Amino acid sequence: MEENNSINLTKRAFKIGHAKYKPDRHLTAGTLDLQLKKRIDTKTMKFDGDEFRTSDKTLKLLAKGITPSKKVREIDIQCSSCELIKDQGLKVLGKGLPNIVSLQSLNLSCGWSTNVTDAGVRGFSEGLKRLSLLKSINLDFGRCEKITDKALKAIGRGLKAQRSLGDLNLGFDSCNNVTDEGVKNLTQGLKSLLSLETITVNFGDCERITDESLASLIQSLGRSQSLNSLDFTFSGCREITDEGLRILGDGLKKFQSLSSISLNFSQNHSITDKGLKKFGESLQLSSSLELVTLSFDNCVNITDEGLNSISESLQKTNSVYYISLDFAECQKITNECLKNLGEGLGKIAKFEYITLNFSNSEKITDEGLDNLGAGLIISGNLKSIKLSFRSCEQITDIGLNKITQSLKQLKSLQAMDLDFGSCTNITDKSLNLFSEDSKKFDSLKTINFNFASCQNLTDQGLKNLGEGLQKHSTLESVILHLWGCRKFTDEGLKCLSKGLPSLRSSTFLALSFSCNEKITDEGLSAISEGVQNLTSLKYFSLRFYE
Repeated sequence: MEENNSINLTKRAFKIGHAKYKPDRHLTAGTLDLQLKKRIDTKTMKFDGDEFRTSDKTLKLLAKGITPSKKVREIDIQCSSCELIKDQGLKVLGKGLPNIVSLQSLNLSCGWSTNVTDAGVRGFSEGLKRLSLLKSINLDFGRCEKITDKALKAIGRGLKAQRSLGDLNLGFDSCNNVTDEGVKNLTQGLKSLLSLETITVNFGDCERITDESLASLIQSLGRSQSLNSLDFTFSGCREITDEGLRILGDGLKKFQSLSSISLNFSQNHSITDKGLKKFGESLQLSSSLELVTLSFDNCVNITDEGLNSISESLQKTNSVYYISLDFAECQKITNECLKNLGEGLGKIAKFEYITLNFSNSEKITDEGLDNLGAGLIISGNLKSIKLSFRSCEQITDIGLNKITQSLKQLKSLQAMDLDFGSCTNITDKSLNLFSEDSKKFDSLKTINFNFASCQNLTDQGLKNLGEGLQKHSTLESVILHLWGCRKFTDEGLKCLSKGLPSLRSSTFLALSFSCNEKITDEGLSAISEGVQNLTSLKYFSLRFYE
């Protein structure tokens, strides 16, 4: 067998370890690849299931193929939405796993598998307990509605044996029978993971989860002094309160090597400014923090005061270079908050990447964009910016022009992602943003513009955009979301197409003009002709469905 060769199970016989099997009709549900990344040291067994045909028999055949082996290092089994997967399949798989004595990475995805219950997870976890060399575990049981606290207890027991584990990813989103008791039992296993470096846990939309679960999780990780990345998702867990954020913040202070933190508490009406203030205090005390991602979208009781406390805390960090803040649909946030945020972010010394989402914010106007831009220009190192103000109906061309003028002063800017979709007061003038003073965007390599469903855009706007593209031949990636703009016609697409041949350095181009009955083959042909001579292009997408 040659190096990097892969064997398709549905076409011919395959071999794992010392066992050899021929194709079976049950295996038409997916393919199993045995990839020799290194001839002796590294092998990967991967199965991609089919949601309609993959069954317990498929997993049984896979388990039979797992004979005693010292060569297989990684197993990746994808069975999401496979309704025919039941407990028996997981039990048999659990019995087979310990035969791979050298296994280091295990990935099992059973999300949306509605027939999986606690019994199946318990049987699988029995095999987990007998694997002692694992360095990475990824288990997804999201939306398995029959799973309860018993399943989490079984997984917790399986984790106790993982003394070498460095990476853990657990998904239980929308498992509504899971409670604080289940999370507490799960964390009994987490306490044994002294080598853990990264942890990702998803309990999104688990309605019975409370502050107690946060306390259990953060306390169980206290002995993992090597932890450098933490990702918690508790979106839609409305029983979590400000007290939970305080507990989380206090716990984070203990992790001296933590460099990345991602937290999602969106759609929670119990979280207020008080919780953000308490949590923010923990951010400023971390000397190693580099990446911060916080999602509080649709937390309707958060005001300027809460976001200001986060901004002030981030200013006091010395090592953060990536920040993502999502406060979409937080209707109490105003223009004044954007001013403080912009000024605060601009003062962070190593600040290079920013993502801000304030979509569907009723009180944000042109003044807010002006305030934000005025603060950001202080930053001399900003390389990438992503701004979303989708459906902010008070934003007009004036505000978009203000923020664009500020961005033009960022000499290090390489990537710009602007989302003003469904902003009904945006007109063709806003699509001039790229053509005027084009030399000030010399360092730009990537653009992603979303003006979908901006109903005041016309063919003149596409002409403006095309003229802008002609002046930016160094762009490497261009994405334009222009679907739902019903005033566009074939003439507009022809004007835009004139700018496409200038994109000689582009490797990625994606255009969307869907939901527009005025566009015909004539306009699409013009776009096609515009890209024909782009020899560097590796990916091209043109969407135009009705």
